[in-house]
Amino acid sequence: MKNLITTLLMCSAAAISLYAAAPAAINETFDTVDVCIPAVNEKVPVVFLAHNGGSSKEAWGDFPGELSAKGYAVVNMGWTNFQGGNDFRRDIQTVMDKYSKRINFERVAFIGGCHGGVKMLSILDAKLPLNPKAIVLLSMSEVVTPPQNHVPILGVYSTHDHLGANYVSIQKNVYSNIITEPKKIIVMDMTQHGNELVTDPETKGRIRAEIETWLKDLL
Repeated sequence: MKNLITTLLMCSAAAISLYAAAPAAINETFDTVDVCIPAVNEKVPVVFLAHNGGSSKEAWGDFPGELSAKGYAVVNMGWTNFQGGNDFRRDIQTVMDKYSKRINFERVAFIGGCHGGVKMLSILDAKLPLNPKAIVLLSMSEVVTPPQNHVPILGVYSTHDHLGANYVSIQKNVYSNIITEPKKIIVMDMTQHGNELVTDPETKGRIRAEIETWLKDLL
């Protein structure tokens, strides 16, 4: 009986110690970047977000919070520079330096709206200190070729994009002819553009579910 009580006390102490050691959730901002990391006892995969051109990181609405609630660290990058992706390189390196104890940088996804996706593709080279396992491009409306042997890309666009017929034509060409396999392309008979696809009530249910499955399968 004494041994049993001792064992139970030891197990209880271990459980209390484990619970007490659970790190707090992180919700921080540096420069124009929001970082959200859930309160878990292990390193978590990370999703980097890049909003539409001419928009802001707030345009993602509650999408970053939903991703975090599902167990992902979320790095929501605000940007204004349309030239290249050096700002993204800097932000990614800063995140890696600051949060290496909480984030698993072997499990990375990029999600970009319109030109945010273009900027993400522009940094996929040997100089990038991490390698994304999954990419999501929402309303990719510029003719930019992904790197050869790229990771799987989920593409989404609207056939009645409110930015006009020229945008629709470019997106159709990009997703059909420029982005190569492996890929999955979702064509919506809707009007939403870029990150609007995950915030507008008409489209967010389906597109968020598709993204969730994409991340779950690849990270």
